[in-house]
Amino acid sequence: MDAYAILNITASSTPLEIKQAYKLALLNNHPDKCTDSKYSIDEINRAYKYLQNNDAQQVIHEPPQFSEILDLSELEEVSLNSNEYYWVKPCRCGSEFKLTEHELETNTDADEIAVNCLGCSLTILVQYTVE
Repeated sequence: MDAYAILNITASSTPLEIKQAYKLALLNNHPDKCTDSKYSIDEINRAYKYLQNNDAQQVIHEPPQFSEILDLSELEEVSLNSNEYYWVKPCRCGSEFKLTEHELETNTDADEIAVNCLGCSLTILVQYTVE
């Protein structure tokens, strides 16, 4: 499957151009409007999903957007036992951000760490000092 050919775009197309091409391909190949469709609706949907995922992987080099920048003391400390700790903060989606002691120990070169929400795509930046 050549997703670019199905949507009639190039590899350098922007996300907006990909979306516009997707909608146009759906209109031009709709079974009720075109009896000799070149591509099926399923093929068009698969091509669009592929390009969305491919585009998301190419954007990894962009700096992450943090919903909040917090100090470690602003998170709630939870003790699993007398030797193990983790820190949590509720997220607006109803889930939570969770930072483990192990993550802090393996990130000793920095004084901040990005923490993803367990239930959505939000990320917070937690700043801390190593003692």
